[in-house]
Amino acid sequence: MIKSILKNVGVDRVMESVAAGTAANVSDTVDTAGCESVLFNVTLGAITTNGIATAKLSQSDSSGSGFADLLGTSIASTADADAQGILQLEIIDPGKRYLRCTVTTSVANVEIDNVTALTFGKKKMPITENDDIIGSEQHIAPAEGTA
Repeated sequence: MIKSILKNVGVDRVMESVAAGTAANVSDTVDTAGCESVLFNVTLGAITTNGIATAKLSQSDSSGSGFADLLGTSIASTADADAQGILQLEIIDPGKRYLRCTVTTSVANVEIDNVTALTFGKKKMPITENDDIIGSEQHIAPAEGTA
């Protein structure tokens, strides 16, 4: 049984914040080699009344070109009440090595805070984190006291 998230899940910010009014935004490419699944978290910021953000996934055998949308992977915010919400898309057993997320905004302005990709089930453990992680700690059954 896997108990550690920190040592078994890779975290990568694949899209920085995007100002409202930018219609189509494509994430960095995620290399899924050796992964069982990838979870994309699309974190939304402010949404103007009637604004809609739609996220979808695409895949390719090449990291730089030939991306094709994945059937049924489109998910959308439905109201400005979704501001500061998170859209999640997970691919289990990716069919091709490279994945990316496209976030499209329409009708009215939507801010995108960021998109992160969490990779799970790597054959090589523990996961070596990338430069986005500026610090991390792991504690096993810590005692109470001053942090």
